[in-house]
Amino acid sequence: MINLRDIYKEKLSNNQHNQEASNMMWNRRAKEVAGLAKVTGDGGYWQFFIERANLKGTRVLDAGCGAGRYLKKIMDAGALGEGLEPAELMADEAVNYLRGAGYEPPIHRVAFEDFDPPHKYDYVFISNSPISSRYENYEKLISIAEKGLFIGSWLKRRDSLCEEIAHELGKDFVFTRHETLTSLLNLFISDGYYPDYSAVIDKGTHTVEPEKVAKRYTSWIFGADYSDDNEQIVLQQLLARKKRDGQLTSTYAGAQGMLYVNLQLNF
Repeated sequence: MINLRDIYKEKLSNNQHNQEASNMMWNRRAKEVAGLAKVTGDGGYWQFFIERANLKGTRVLDAGCGAGRYLKKIMDAGALGEGLEPAELMADEAVNYLRGAGYEPPIHRVAFEDFDPPHKYDYVFISNSPISSRYENYEKLISIAEKGLFIGSWLKRRDSLCEEIAHELGKDFVFTRHETLTSLLNLFISDGYYPDYSAVIDKGTHTVEPEKVAKRYTSWIFGADYSDDNEQIVLQQLLARKKRDGQLTSTYAGAQGMLYVNLQLNF
């Protein structure tokens, strides 16, 4: 008989992650992500989370906190927030952003796999981080969170301009996170939990500034371990198109999934 749990466990177990390359990429993109920390729209992640979690006075770990966007929201909600961010320059951006808001929460500068929690947490919050994409982390997340666990992740993402440039360079635009939430959802159900799940789809057209998207597009086209030469190639492609067309626009489409698990309800 086919064991569905084993199938989804294997899907997550087979996910490979190069932490060194990931840290290098996020350090390069730290300033870009720091700018996003001030953006209010988030695909509904925060509202979905706070409708299910009573944060005031609780311990909350923002695992993969980036530049501190959600960690500030956690602190604003009256929680004892902590962050985890292995990319040094990204962690620096989080410290500066939070300090500007009057907060100085602990930020653990270590990969989740190497993280030795100083205590249990009431909630763990994860937003668009590869932390949730590996089975060994699934078990660890359950072991350190007592009340609830939120995971938000891209399911699918398209960007017409990036795809056009990738095609011009003979590369594929591949977004790889779309199976993570499906696997996690089925694992939680197999293990006796009953997760809340929702998805949001967003489509539109936006203006693109070459210098603002060059690093992002390069990471999507060449991967986390892209080189400076790769970035210059992508930037020149963008600048050439802007010179030709006067203004750059891109059509985008994205689907984001949200999963919340009440860890106190298990049958």
